[in-house]
Amino acid sequence: MRSPTVSCAIAMTLAASVFGACGRSERTPARDLHAVTPPDVSKMSEAVQTQMRERFASLTSKLEAGSTPSGLLANAYGEVGELLLAARYLDTAEPALVNAHALAPKDPRWPYYLAQLYRMRGALEQSAASFRDALALNADDTPAHIWLASVYIDQSRYGDAEPLLAWVLQRDPQSTAALYHSGRLALARRDFRQAASRLEAALRHDPTAAPLHYPLAMAYRGLGRDTDAEAQLRMRDQRNVEIAPADPLMDRLAVLLDGPQAYEVRGTEALNRGDWSKAAEEFRKGTEVAPANPLLRHRLATALFMMGNVSEAERQFEAVLQASPEYSPAHYSLAVLHESRGDDPGALERYAAAVKYQPTYTQARLQLARVLRRSGRPAEALSQYEEVIRVDPRIDDAALEMAITLVRLHRYQEARDRLTTGMRSYPQQPAFPRALARLLAAAPDDSVRDGGHAIALTEELLKRDHSTDVGETMAMALAADGQYGEAARIQRELIAAARAEGRHDLVALMTANLKLYESGMPCRTPWRDEDVGDVTTIPDAIRAALPAR
Repeated sequence: MRSPTVSCAIAMTLAASVFGACGRSERTPARDLHAVTPPDVSKMSEAVQTQMRERFASLTSKLEAGSTPSGLLANAYGEVGELLLAARYLDTAEPALVNAHALAPKDPRWPYYLAQLYRMRGALEQSAASFRDALALNADDTPAHIWLASVYIDQSRYGDAEPLLAWVLQRDPQSTAALYHSGRLALARRDFRQAASRLEAALRHDPTAAPLHYPLAMAYRGLGRDTDAEAQLRMRDQRNVEIAPADPLMDRLAVLLDGPQAYEVRGTEALNRGDWSKAAEEFRKGTEVAPANPLLRHRLATALFMMGNVSEAERQFEAVLQASPEYSPAHYSLAVLHESRGDDPGALERYAAAVKYQPTYTQARLQLARVLRRSGRPAEALSQYEEVIRVDPRIDDAALEMAITLVRLHRYQEARDRLTTGMRSYPQQPAFPRALARLLAAAPDDSVRDGGHAIALTEELLKRDHSTDVGETMAMALAADGQYGEAARIQRELIAAARAEGRHDLVALMTANLKLYESGMPCRTPWRDEDVGDVTTIPDAIRAALPAR
């Protein structure tokens, strides 16, 4: 392990060599270069520390030689920059790559890596400029076309992004990444039909690309296909995962590091593309090198779960907590497993631990609230929903389920107000007007119930959504308005359709309301327990626990 004194010595040597080598060789324009200070790698594996020492030593020797040709010196700086970028030392990698580009201005690798570095940092203007530099040197660079288009979309420069993606799709119509970003572009322009077409094509070419589901859901919503949108939302990936093109330069970085960091990078790449077996292989190697690393073991457990090896996955999750009892993602993953078995007490214990050790863990807190609500503890659930919304007001599921919990607590006016606010705050989420229509149609509180308003809301919903749920809501609303005969007619049609589909569970439930309408009585139960389900599937919930790299 290198001591801080040695690190400082190398940094001083590099700085002195860079700024003191002027005039030694016309092939080394050192006066324009930047000092590159080695980072603190004391917490990384010995293998990575050795790599860092060797690369910095090689660079130092070339600088001290004074007569090193610019091309060789560029490669030395570039190799240091590559290693630092692979290890995500962005601040230190930047001057190394800038120097490499200055010394070898015709080598497209260095502006490309700089573009990726700036993109990771969120410096979109710098990223776009560097991608343009890379394309000026290599006009046939497909990944650079795709990434530059992505950056332009993030900057709302849609006209600049469009020809880049068209160039890629003309050469490779099946490029998942290009189709994905083309769908994003169409979605940003509110061209929902084009967005759906491109995203559907991307999903056909790569059914494992989970990040496609959310934008496709938004496209379906824009087209009024709410049922299809909700189906896509159930499959969404709740992590911040990118759909990347085949990219040799970035693939090189993924295999550059030695030790556990390399296994983490390669395993995560495999996990993101749905190659569970390869991911498990890489993470297992990583845990052999660094058995106490909780992130590696947690990712191994996740890969094993996705492969269907649930018992071994559970053992690995437990092993994480034996070594790191405060590692929240492992508590969350075990909670999901308990919940999948119907063990709500076990799930509650683990979810509570996850939020105890990481209070801002909104996904764990949301699941905790759901299990509390389902367990007949709505008051406790309500406080958890409130905390989720406080931490991240964008989570529409929490806002919706909080309103439903208020109904469970007989706080009907508050529930109505929450749903009304939700319609304004989340205009693309049809669950809010559906829930509000149900509440207005069947609230036990006379001051909240409003059959006419419920009918109006449901009529708007029926223009886009002909599901059984909306049909039942219309029957409730008609009954609330005193139109019992029409409510009964609609309910009979829904029952007949459910019977034809073999949904005998629904038939029994809907028959109870039919008897009310036939007797000239309204429904006073906005939701049955069966009507309020959680949309997150078990595999998605397990994957949602993965910490971002």
